Amino acid sequence: MRKKHKAFLFGPFFGELSWEFYRFAPYAIYLKKVNPDVQLVVLTRSSRFDFYGQFADILVPLKPKGDNVSGQEGFKLLDFRDEHYYTIAKYFLEKYRKKFHIINHIFPEVTGWIYKVKWQFPRSQMDYGFMPRKRNKEIINDIFGEDENLVFADNLVFNEDIDGYKVVQSDKFLRSILDILNDEATYFGCFIELFKKVKFVVGNLESNLSHLAILLQKPLIFLGNEVSDDCISLLNPFNVPIIKSSTVSEGVKIYENNF
Repeated sequence: MRKKHKAFLFGPFFGELSWEFYRFAPYAIYLKKVNPDVQLVVLTRSSRFDFYGQFADILVPLKPKGDNVSGQEGFKLLDFRDEHYYTIAKYFLEKYRKKFHIINHIFPEVTGWIYKVKWQFPRSQMDYGFMPRKRNKEIINDIFGEDENLVFADNLVFNEDIDGYKVVQSDKFLRSILDILNDEATYFGCFIELFKKVKFVVGNLESNLSHLAILLQKPLIFLGNEVSDDCISLLNPFNVPIIKSSTVSEGVKIYENNF
């Protein structure tokens, strides 16, 4: 009988987007880097595959019934019954146990209040070195080539030019990639590869895209309400420059004079 390969199972993941890229996928990346010979099998929404990207050996699409963003809270999908969630987790384990020697099956606990606990997984073992699948980088390189002065701007807070920079606005970018995405690329994979190329991001601290840019260690110029230092520190594990300003031009001057 042929010896089974070892594997980590990650998922199912039903919860909030930011909780996945802050507190779940980075743990999978960490374990894969520490154990490169162990297979990584992930069960999550296909739109989020590229948070695991090239570190995953098998990506399994999750399509929870009644899925909607407003129902995602913490690690949980509120309208999805706990018993059904654990049934899916058990089925996932049983299916891949036939193929692999499972070292660990890692997924959030969601009963009672525990789905609101942010650090169910070791905070000291989060690796934010996201590597989307290769097609995402190809798409970004085809669109932007060797442009060196790119900046990204969230349309909700920004609608102007910045002298000396090529501004990539979020809605225009989304439209530009809509027809070229396929099973090997996702919006978030393309955003990650785009953020790796930009100088800085103009956004706000309520935006998932801004949070993702911070994790990729890109300076953020934000316009909006006051945010406490404690809140910023939780979003900013690498102490990336976060510039609060009343106007974009003011923020850009601060960035250029200090960074």
